[in-house]
Amino acid sequence: MNKRAELEFRVILFTFYKLIVLIIVAFSLFFFVTQFMKTNIDVFDVESEIFAYGVLNSPGGVSYLDKTTGRLYPGTINLDETELLDKRMSDGFYFEKNRYIAAEIVIMNKTKKPITKPIYYNKEFYEIWYPLGATGVRGVGSAKIKEKTYPVILLKKGKKTQGFMKLTVAIPNS
Repeated sequence: MNKRAELEFRVILFTFYKLIVLIIVAFSLFFFVTQFMKTNIDVFDVESEIFAYGVLNSPGGVSYLDKTTGRLYPGTINLDETELLDKRMSDGFYFEKNRYIAAEIVIMNKTKKPITKPIYYNKEFYEIWYPLGATGVRGVGSAKIKEKTYPVILLKKGKKTQGFMKLTVAIPNS
């Protein structure tokens, strides 16, 4: 071979080498970019905690609201008004079409025995979503549940005692 043909061969060979390296770099870059992209963000834990804090710390929740002063006592539950809490919960929280979140609240004494009947937010959907979430099936058409117990102060006829509030939140996977 003459020198010119040998030079052309090396140029073509080096061009193929550069092309292969470029393809490898492009695929690696594409792989790393798609690996770290999140297309589905799970915010169930945050939503359920925000709902729980709203139940405990807002006038529309279960906390004691003094009617004369308008003062809210967060974490204090008036056992004399437990019949009104279902209505307060449904009026105090608004989610579009009321099909977004459901909850069951059980008020317990310090030995963790229930002392009132359960209080529901969105009861009809809670009865549908809780069994779906209890199965542990993932995906659309199922639900997630989270159960957490909070320490509270129970107020009955002016006397304060220690107690607990078990909150079970059910949110559908949709």
